[in-house]
Amino acid sequence: MGSRWALLVCGLLAFTAADVVYGLEVTAGTYVLARRWMPDGRSDSPHGDVGRPVSPSAGQTATRAARPATRAAALAVSSVATIAGLGVLIGGTQVPVSRLAVTLAGVTLMAAAVRSELAVRLLARMADQRLLTATTDELTGLPNRRALYAEANTRLAEPRNSRQALLMLDLDKFKEVNDSLGHRAGDQLLVQVGTRLRENLRDGDLLARLGGDEFAVMLD
Repeated sequence: MGSRWALLVCGLLAFTAADVVYGLEVTAGTYVLARRWMPDGRSDSPHGDVGRPVSPSAGQTATRAARPATRAAALAVSSVATIAGLGVLIGGTQVPVSRLAVTLAGVTLMAAAVRSELAVRLLARMADQRLLTATTDELTGLPNRRALYAEANTRLAEPRNSRQALLMLDLDKFKEVNDSLGHRAGDQLLVQVGTRLRENLRDGDLLARLGGDEFAVMLD
């Protein structure tokens, strides 16, 4: 290889340095995706007129266009590596193959198996999170209307839970709180109401927020 190794090492160091700088800027909140240029040639970027002028729409369009290609390339590389490793192992049963090639092929297939296992676990976790989000009120963290319907159907389907009580509650003059103190104060009030109601319920009782200032409680 000769001097090519030095070029490879320099290239990897450049990638590493760029990733570190990018991570630091994102963490500090100073990273700018694209800058907009004024008609007189000035840039509204906080870093000054540095680099080639790129409009935000063009930069975002380029990013969206490059993302599918990057994913396809990553999938193609991993697939080719897995197939090549499998081919080496199969070929080793027919013709003599060096021990190094067999070792690398085995490591490749083991890495592919581990990556597949991680992908399956990640998908399962994402599915659970999506299901939880679909049945949880975003503001208060209480079950929402969908969760109340599902739990009611489940309870009423069991013979021992045939008798249930449903309490419907709403806050009087809640609109006045929003109008006088703002929606942020109204949101904080809803969170406090949900917390206080939950503290005064039994373990088997279900408290849900139906929307707005409306709550529901299902009791045995």
